[in-house]
Amino acid sequence: MTDFEGRFERLERRVEQLETLLRQVLARMPGAPRVDAVIEEVYRDLAQAPCRLLVATLDDVLAVEERPNMPGTIDEWPNWSMALPVPLEELEQRPLAARVAHLLRRGEDG
Repeated sequence: MTDFEGRFERLERRVEQLETLLRQVLARMPGAPRVDAVIEEVYRDLAQAPCRLLVATLDDVLAVEERPNMPGTIDEWPNWSMALPVPLEELEQRPLAARVAHLLRRGEDG
């Protein structure tokens, strides 16, 4: 097995783990859950992981639905260049950002 094949295999396992986590979160949430509720539940679960470092993305805590990475592009816009929907100065005022920060800081509910 080449180094690339080994990395690809590990990446596939991580994707499967994340898909499993998302299915578990959605199974706990009746009906059609709101996007922010799903994001919060995923980070609630991740906060319980036995890891030394866990971070949240700004896209997640702002519930941004568009993703900047456009597969198959190198220099076409908007690849890796989409602005956040709010200035960074307003980030702390966003309820979802505060809830996710609390979950990651304390690693517990509430």
